[in-house]
Amino acid sequence: MTPKQTLLTLLRLARANNLDPLKEEVALALYEDSHWQAYITVEGYSKILNSNPAFDGISFTESLEKTNGIPIWMECTIYRKDRSLPIVVRKYFDEVEGEQAIWQKIPRRMLRHRVMQQCARLAVG
Repeated sequence: MTPKQTLLTLLRLARANNLDPLKEEVALALYEDSHWQAYITVEGYSKILNSNPAFDGISFTESLEKTNGIPIWMECTIYRKDRSLPIVVRKYFDEVEGEQAIWQKIPRRMLRHRVMQQCARLAVG
C-alpha cells in the first residue's frame, strides 16, 4: 500500500511538470528498504523536452567497447537554443544496471533511458 504522502508527491510532481500519471509520465518506485519514491519516467522527460521551446535536439553515443554485446557506457547530448554548449551526460552500464528482469531483456534500451533521464534532468529539470 502506497503511503498517502507519496501519492501526494507523485501528483505534485505531475502537476508541476504538466505530466499525466495515467499516461505513465510519472511513476512510483518501491525500494528494498520499503522506501517509496515518485519519479519522472522516460516518457515524461520526453514530453518535457519536446514541449520546451529551447529544446534543439538530442543525440546518443555508445562506447565501442562492449561486455556481452552491451556497451560499457552511453552518452546523451541535449542541445538547447539558448546555450552555446550542449548538456552531455555519460552513464556506465555496470553502475546503473537494475535488478529487474527488464534489464536482462533489453539492457541497451534501459541504459539509453537512464542516461536520457539524467541528461534531461540537467537540461530542463
